[in-house]
Amino acid sequence: MKKITFVIPSRNNLEFLQLAYKSIRNLKTQHEILVLNDASTDGTQEWIEQQDDKDLIVHHNPGPDRIGIVGMSTHFRGFILKTIFWISFFLNYVWDFIF
Repeated sequence: MKKITFVIPSRNNLEFLQLAYKSIRNLKTQHEILVLNDASTDGTQEWIEQQDDKDLIVHHNPGPDRIGIVGMSTHFRGFILKTIFWISFFLNYVWDFIF
């Protein structure tokens, strides 16, 4: 089965980035995560650098311009925005239904 790339844009949203990352990693299968770190100053880059994850791709934008979608290697893409409170429920509930 092809992996899905979950795209998580983040600008000073470390707490929500960590929640999204954990939710994706709690899935039954392994997927690629692309973090678009948009000039964060809240420790996001330092947290990312601590992760030992071969399926974590990071594009760090030092600013001030915004960044676009880069670096995905899969056919399926899931975008996770600031409304990620539902991610754990959604991913675990619909995952078996979709695949």
